[in-house]
Amino acid sequence: LKRATVRHMRRLSKSPARVRSYFSHKSVRYAACSRQ
Repeated sequence: LKRATVRHMRRLSKSPARVRSYFSHKSVRYAACSRQ
């Protein structure tokens, strides 16, 4: 399980657009707000 999780996270780290798309979902959109 750990190996599969690490592999998946590495694959995600190479796809920033995919990660960004997760934060466009209504239920987690608040987490994408950046406060600078």
